[in-house]
Amino acid sequence: MARIEGLDTDGKKVVKIDPSQVVVGKDGTISINNDDLKKFVTEKKEEIANDLHLILMGSSCGCQCCC
Repeated sequence: MARIEGLDTDGKKVVKIDPSQVVVGKDGTISINNDDLKKFVTEKKEEIANDLHLILMGSSCGCQCCC
């Protein structure tokens, strides 16, 4: 598979999500309404592998990749 445009050198797409953009449904379904994430998934849908992982990290998680 070719390299997907918009990913960093580690193959990650980092998008800042505001808590107000997250909705947890009564059935436990989580919806994220973020324009950057929506645009990336819409434009790259055919290129994204079936084993895509979405990792949610808080700003106080201690990592240096997104803070």
